[in-house]
Amino acid sequence: MGANEPHASHPFRPRFAHPPSPSRGRKVRLKHNAIRLRHRMTEPEILLWSGLKHLRRSGAKFRRQVVLGNHIVDFACHKSRIVVELDGSQHSEDAHAERDSVRDRYLEGKGYKVMRFWNNELWPHSSNVLNQIANVVEERLPSP
Repeated sequence: MGANEPHASHPFRPRFAHPPSPSRGRKVRLKHNAIRLRHRMTEPEILLWSGLKHLRRSGAKFRRQVVLGNHIVDFACHKSRIVVELDGSQHSEDAHAERDSVRDRYLEGKGYKVMRFWNNELWPHSSNVLNQIANVVEERLPSP
């Protein structure tokens, strides 16, 4: 078999193999970025994550650094269709705020309620933030 012959005769490849789609490569990169972000959580994210885990008793299972479409969200509960985002000071910049707005519209179009909190809202008032999230979870969870 010469070097220029097609690979179709290789026993482990389909005869009419198609190259992977560009969107598949993007999804793989997003997944790897989400995994990296899970290992590098900020202090406010760690604080909120510890509180969100307690909402499991009410039937809400939040996941952290979740890929939804072409976006990575901080926390998501698929059952109640809620996304929780923690924003640092960079989110107040115009360009970043516009990207957040585009992302929020996309997620809302997919049926998710997006809840945004500033990092400094969480530090002194984490119970208030968790109560707000718990109230929305209760409203949005399907009845058993």
